[in-house]
Amino acid sequence: MVCRDQTDMQRCPHTMLLLSQLPEDVLYHILSHLDCTSLSRLSQVCKSIYRFVSRDEVWRKIAKECLNTGITRNGTDIYPDLQLKERVKVAHNWLDGLCKRTIPLKWKTKLLPWLQLDGDMLYLSQAADIGAFHLCRESGRLQRHPSEIFSGHRGDVCRFVLTDSHL
Repeated sequence: MVCRDQTDMQRCPHTMLLLSQLPEDVLYHILSHLDCTSLSRLSQVCKSIYRFVSRDEVWRKIAKECLNTGITRNGTDIYPDLQLKERVKVAHNWLDGLCKRTIPLKWKTKLLPWLQLDGDMLYLSQAADIGAFHLCRESGRLQRHPSEIFSGHRGDVCRFVLTDSHL
């Protein structure tokens, strides 16, 4: 029997092990029965399990079944420098048709943004520009690109005020 944490072990009448305390060969055997999604979720439990689940040996069985992971049918790894976990992730995204080309908004750490929401418009300052993004009412998501950009400021716009007709 396996306990979830130290407090469970104190309450249990029998001596029990944490999942991360199991011998490696037993843990490999247990993890060999999990699918890609389950392994990814299990890796979020704690740092020690994350490190263990990130090993190539854990992902080898799944990688053999995936297309374009660099593992041949006889088990040879064509790309030993790349983590199998990442190659399986790319293969699954490729199979599902998922491709993310855009990067979330970024700015330098010294330039703090200022946000202001007005109805279905979100105004966001980044450096010397203020972008106006539409919010979709159904999903609550932002447009990827601003509908308007207010620029012409000389320095970092760290604060602004929005009124009925002026920004």
